[in-house]
Amino acid sequence: MHANSTAIGIICKAPRAGTSKTRLIPILGPDRAAQASRCFLRDIAATIQSLPPGLAARGFMVFAPANAEAELRRFMPPEFGAMCQHHAGLGEVLLHASAGLLAQGHDGVLLVNGDSPTLPASLLA
Repeated sequence: MHANSTAIGIICKAPRAGTSKTRLIPILGPDRAAQASRCFLRDIAATIQSLPPGLAARGFMVFAPANAEAELRRFMPPEFGAMCQHHAGLGEVLLHASAGLLAQGHDGVLLVNGDSPTLPASLLA
């Protein structure tokens, strides 16, 4: 159980060439668009890690597809938890991720997108 803690989940997909940041592919190309996605995820993860320990926040990857965990683990913080979401719509992903993290015993859940590399830590706190 994680009493008195807040789970902060990053809603993310594995950064794969051709399927990540597809609107940027015409400008960057598929490999660089995937690289940008990977950088965005690392940046928001670092922001979560920068939160003061007194906040008792724990980072999570809320990811898809189901086979992406090992790929994400190569560059995400090792202490982050992982939760696969295979639901079709964003609303369902948010609902099930929130319910799952609360069921683990966290007192609160905050879900952020993987497209906010400059999100200030003060907003998370």
